[in-house]
Amino acid sequence: MVRNKQLCTILITSQPQKLMKLIIVGALLSILSSQDAFAQVTTQNPYGRYSTEKTIDKVTGSPYLSDTWDLATVKTAGGAILKDLKVKYDLMDDLLYFKSSDDKVMVFNQPISEFKIVEEGLFRNGFNNPLYGDVNTFYQVIFDGKVKLLKRKKKSFTEVLNYNEASPVKKINTQMFYYVMGVTGTFQEIKLNKKSIIDSMKDKQKEINEFLNQSKVDFKSDKDLFILFNYYNSLL
Repeated sequence: MVRNKQLCTILITSQPQKLMKLIIVGALLSILSSQDAFAQVTTQNPYGRYSTEKTIDKVTGSPYLSDTWDLATVKTAGGAILKDLKVKYDLMDDLLYFKSSDDKVMVFNQPISEFKIVEEGLFRNGFNNPLYGDVNTFYQVIFDGKVKLLKRKKKSFTEVLNYNEASPVKKINTQMFYYVMGVTGTFQEIKLNKKSIIDSMKDKQKEINEFLNQSKVDFKSDKDLFILFNYYNSLL
């Protein structure tokens, strides 16, 4: 009888110890699995966090540079270069979306310094333009040289009251701004006409006029402006 009581005591005291060991082992396995899952997420998407695209109801127009997902190369402020990303650029919020490897919409979780969209061109920030935005504002770089030609495309809401309509119609309005960034970092806004553009090249006005007499330049064409600013930079 005494032996049976001792056996019962051993069983009673040993069961909680086993149970405690099982609880500890289970907790450790849970922690390890959660860390592994977290590691997988951060490994697959180390540069972004999940998001959703902007959707605007009952509005004419689009907030994006392009409604399609276009291939791009993105450079982070830390120097990492990400190639062949599918991106969509929101011109209303100056925000770049991209697609993850599992086709989810994401935004960057760290600053980016530039991106180049295959069908559109190079976009860069970091310019200290006192006439518009701040250093985080992205500009399309039409020409990148000693003297740069930058383009800022902006989209915003506007309301238009059409004839015979009781309430205004919401539309997305597009504005274009062009800036010349000088050698010393000064900014000058220009209009897309001959006088305004030549005024930004006063130090080489004679040579520019001779060039324009020999070449047909469309001052509203980014490609022609690239050629003109390329020539101007060759004189500096």
